[in-house]
Amino acid sequence: MRTKADAVVIGGGIIGVAVAFYLARKKFGQVVLVEKEPFTGAGSTTKAAGGIRAQFSTKTNIEMSMLSEKMFANFKEETGSKLSLTRSATSSSCRMMLMSKPIPSIMNYNVPSASMSSCSSPAR
Repeated sequence: MRTKADAVVIGGGIIGVAVAFYLARKKFGQVVLVEKEPFTGAGSTTKAAGGIRAQFSTKTNIEMSMLSEKMFANFKEETGSKLSLTRSATSSSCRMMLMSKPIPSIMNYNVPSASMSSCSSPAR
């Protein structure tokens, strides 16, 4: 077992694995990933629906989502591993927003729409 590392990443979900991947790719030094489960990605990452969320109320989150889309599209070139990515016929023009309240209470809710449009992410 290692007793020293230049970077220790705690958590082997999608975020932890991505952080460890990019640190190693930048040749940061000895990178150690610590995960409590028997294998990586066994926690909340496995509960993800598999879609790319684009509806956020802040420009930063929208831009991060758009960068994720580009990353998935270029996954093999970026990582050297194959990714099974299926795009629907409407994926580039149709987005979904999940609501926790009845429709009448959100009819005038346009902050995400304005933010998304300013980032060139279609909002409908």
